[in-house]
Amino acid sequence: MPDPTPALLETAREVLRVQEDWCAENLPRDSKKPPHGVGLFVRVDGSPSLLLTAHWDSTARHGEWIQSQANRDVLQMLAPYLDMPRVSLFHVDGVEAFTGPDAKAEGEKAVLSSEYVSVSRFKVAADKNAGFERTWAEVGHILQAFVSPFVHRGGWRIEKQEGSDDKDEFVLIGGGMT
Repeated sequence: MPDPTPALLETAREVLRVQEDWCAENLPRDSKKPPHGVGLFVRVDGSPSLLLTAHWDSTARHGEWIQSQANRDVLQMLAPYLDMPRVSLFHVDGVEAFTGPDAKAEGEKAVLSSEYVSVSRFKVAADKNAGFERTWAEVGHILQAFVSPFVHRGGWRIEKQEGSDDKDEFVLIGGGMT
């Protein structure tokens, strides 16, 4: 993907607006839950890429959006800017890193209020998930202390990556500032 142009960024903002409007019209809204957690981030190191985030109540709810005419329309808007075969879509179980404050302690800041976002993906042998979770529970606080006040949240990727039947993926998402 070439460097994001102003035209691409404006198109992406319009896509996000269309998605939010569709969600407001078509999905029930629980006033106790944080907002939809939509964000658009541009990669600043390495090859240019975009990260588009959104929190869905379930993969089925997201599937409703994917099947909608509104989604087909916005994909057409984005197609000139993206290398569609390289676009990857996946869900992370139980992580609301991009929704509202999602802070457990007073003073913590959510990813969406961050200047920078990190996404780390850990491949884990499927039979080692429990050990990974125990280790993460023991040492994750070290990372959190280092990046404080920004939260980092992690969870398991729901869909298996093609060709990785024996591996699962733990996705860690966090924020930060310079």
